[in-house]
Order: sequence, then structure tokens, then C-alpha cells
Amino acid sequence: MAPVSIQARWRQLLAAGEVVLDTFSTAELACVSIEPRLQCPGEGQGGSDHSAHELVAAAAELERRGYLRPRRVRGSRERIVPSLAAWAARPPSGDPREPRPVFIAGDLAIIVQMRAKPRWVAEVEAAVDLPSVELRATGWRPVARLHAIARPPAALLESTPGAQGQLPAFALLRDGPTVSALARWCGVAPEPAREGQPDEQARPPRPAPLIEVASQLTGLTRIRVAHHRAGGRVATRCLVAAAGEGRHWLLEGVPALATPVSANQLTERIADVLES
Repeated sequence: MAPVSIQARWRQLLAAGEVVLDTFSTAELACVSIEPRLQCPGEGQGGSDHSAHELVAAAAELERRGYLRPRRVRGSRERIVPSLAAWAARPPSGDPREPRPVFIAGDLAIIVQMRAKPRWVAEVEAAVDLPSVELRATGWRPVARLHAIARPPAALLESTPGAQGQLPAFALLRDGPTVSALARWCGVAPEPAREGQPDEQARPPRPAPLIEVASQLTGLTRIRVAHHRAGGRVATRCLVAAAGEGRHWLLEGVPALATPVSANQLTERIADVLES
């Protein structure tokens, strides 16, 4: 079965607001690039964790699945529409360190392009253990990563693969569902809009030392966002939210202060962090 086309996916996104994409192994994602050079295994901080043999095998599997096909760079008028010009690990007959020109299609093209040129990147992490009164956690477990683009306004959601070898899950989200997804990771349960009712935290909240609410906490989530600016500059923002017993807090400062917020206020703060 041929992959779903790029245009069809964007039409689905416009209609539904959220679309689940096909799955790809980490090797399949590492074996293609929109740059005419692939990272060799162990090469620098961005080097691939896969061997050259694994990358070549992954490229062959993508070709079998219909997501990749060779292209000629010089003296050719060949075009595949819609597709994305890219580079992939060379087959065994050539040097695997020298990528070959290819076209990639469908969900793979969407993922590769959105990863390569994002407007912002958000990382979602959950605390392995609940924090002490100094807001020190023993560690943070990656939960998901989002890459957003401006046109069309959308984000690529990549869930972290599990410990039993599960593949990373991908989805396309429009702006509203993107904020809602981040709010859910912070413990906000989806609820229908309540028209005509005041916000449960309409009065100015009173920050309290974390020690006063620590016993109520059941979860701690950190969202770190990197905004790409003109001239190659990067601006970062961070939000730490706590949840417990149906309540929500924003944790800020050193030593940490816990500010009670409503679900709506927390969602608004998440949206502000994404747009800053």
C-alpha cells in the first residue's frame, strides 16, 4: 500500500485538528536528511547511534515501504510531486559515509522537514521522583518532543519510545490541540467549556513555600521551549507545573514557591511560553 500523500495529511489536519502519522524506527529516521551529508556513527555530539550497516538497511526498508526512491542530481528532469528532495545512506555497493540523493514522500517527508526547520522545539519531561522542598528531583524522564512550524501553523508531536522497544509515535497537531496536549501532560483533564462561570482561581493566588504543598503532589512536569530567532539566536523558556488531588501549581524561584492556578490559567501559561 502506497504511503498517504503529503497533501492528504495536511487536509486531514485542517479537518480534524490532530492526525496520527505512520511509525518509523530511529534508524529509519537517522538514515535520511535534507542536508547532503549524514552524521556518521559516533561523529560528534550529533552522531548517529546506529552503525553504517543499520542505516543502509533502514534506507532499504524505507524504499520497500514506498517512502524513499532514488533521484539523479545532475542532468535529470525527474520530479516526484509531492515529495521532498533528501539524502539517504548509500546501499552496500557504495561508501555508506557518502549519502545518495533520494526523494522521500508522505509522513516521512513531513517528519524530516519539520524536524529540520522548526519555529520552536518543546521538550516535555516528568520527574522520576517527587521533589524535595528545594525542588530537586532525582532525575527527569523524557516524555515527548514537539517541533512547530509557522506555515501552516502546526506542530509535530513525537512521543518518547518505551523501554520494551516500542517505536516513537508521531502526530500532527494544530495550535489549539498542541496546547491541550501539553496541558494534559501537566495533569489538566479535558473538560467541556463552562460558559458564564467564573474561574475557580479568579482571586490573586498566594504563592506558598513548596514544603507546604509537597504532601499533596502526585506529579511534576517540566516543559522547556527553545524559540529560534533571526540570526541564528535561540531564546529558551521553561515552565514547571505540579499536580495533585485535582489541583495545579506553578513552581518558580529558588527556593521554590508553589503558586496555585486553575486548569485554565495553567493552559494559558503554557500557550504564553510557546508564543514568547
